[in-house]
Amino acid sequence: MNVLVSERKMDALQDFHRQSAQHRSAIAEILLMHCEILADCACAKPLDQLLMFAQSLLSPADLSKLAIATAAKADQCDELKIVLRYLDAFTEDPSFLSRLRDAAGQSGDPNMLELTVSYDHVLTQQLDLKPGAKIHHRPQFNRLLALSLQAGSAALKEKVQRHGAVIHASDPALKGLPLFAILADTGDLLLLRSHFRQVPEQLTEAIRPIKSGHGLMTVVKAWKSELSPADLHTLLCRAVRIGDKDTVECLVAAGAIVDFVATQASTGKPPGADLRTPVSTAIKYGKAHLFETLFRLGGKLERSQLDSAQKLLPGTDFGPYIR
Repeated sequence: MNVLVSERKMDALQDFHRQSAQHRSAIAEILLMHCEILADCACAKPLDQLLMFAQSLLSPADLSKLAIATAAKADQCDELKIVLRYLDAFTEDPSFLSRLRDAAGQSGDPNMLELTVSYDHVLTQQLDLKPGAKIHHRPQFNRLLALSLQAGSAALKEKVQRHGAVIHASDPALKGLPLFAILADTGDLLLLRSHFRQVPEQLTEAIRPIKSGHGLMTVVKAWKSELSPADLHTLLCRAVRIGDKDTVECLVAAGAIVDFVATQASTGKPPGADLRTPVSTAIKYGKAHLFETLFRLGGKLERSQLDSAQKLLPGTDFGPYIR
């Protein structure tokens, strides 16, 4: 049957299709596999041609399965639009549209989520109402807030928040997500503070998925008076790993100590933080462009790190910065 599909032998495929439900299921499975391969390769035109050829052999349930699978992958918006053209009636089914949005949330692609939302005309009309208007889809807005965080859609997040959407930690869309890091990266102080009442005990783990210096500074703004020197040191090391020079400067201005581990050791106090230093982090992750800033702000190089540092910046005289 694979050969028949590849060679577009419609008469032979229809003969098989008429034989039994088992044959119909097998043909659909092969067709869907070929469609998914084309969608994964971003081959929009060949996908359209295959669907046009195969539409009499695929049921609406088969096509809805393909649509859900396509929506769950990033960068396949054009391919999803093509699949949905063959599912005209299904785009009026609230249950199908809800499953489509859930799949799009899993894709991690904000464009995919926003596209799937646009197919629900009733929901989009509610979203476009002025804040304070009577809303019939408020529970769906809470769900959309979770999906917007999952997919990283700032535009959708802002829309549903205007209508009072709130986060429910039990929402399946948030399961397994680094919610603390996601909220920090969005820069939403109110949402971050309302969902996390205090600095996470395992701050190193909580900030590990933060992708931006902006996200790290959001944490500082949210808990400035509650962050310990060890917490600031943890944030500083993360800023170095991200490679954000401006955030390194801002964290030091906020009280982070570049040579924190050594400072604590000299006073006989336990560091209370990761024993890495910003300088050792820069060496480990190849952030040589931060050496000048870290040394200017008081960072020191251990003698055992000299060879590694010289590999990153050959010919540099690190003598003045060796502890």
